[in-house]
Amino acid sequence: MYETPKCSVKGCEKSATVEVLLYDFYAELPEVRLEQDFTCPFLCSDQLVENEQEAFTAVTKSELTEWIEDLQDILKQGAPPYSRE
Repeated sequence: MYETPKCSVKGCEKSATVEVLLYDFYAELPEVRLEQDFTCPFLCSDQLVENEQEAFTAVTKSELTEWIEDLQDILKQGAPPYSRE
């Protein structure tokens, strides 16, 4: 039977709701890699919200716009198949 992992944040005992994947896009190749974040592989919903709120505090509007446009281009091309290595 599958056991739901616990949140990886130190001191948090809640059940994880998401698996954290690092998304790396290498434009010069082009290549996309998805790998589990070994520093914090699982988050509960509370920690996920906190993480996302803090993730964009230092991003300018132009940086965010560029990031969104890059993601739109990637989505048009289609993402490579996910492989858990």
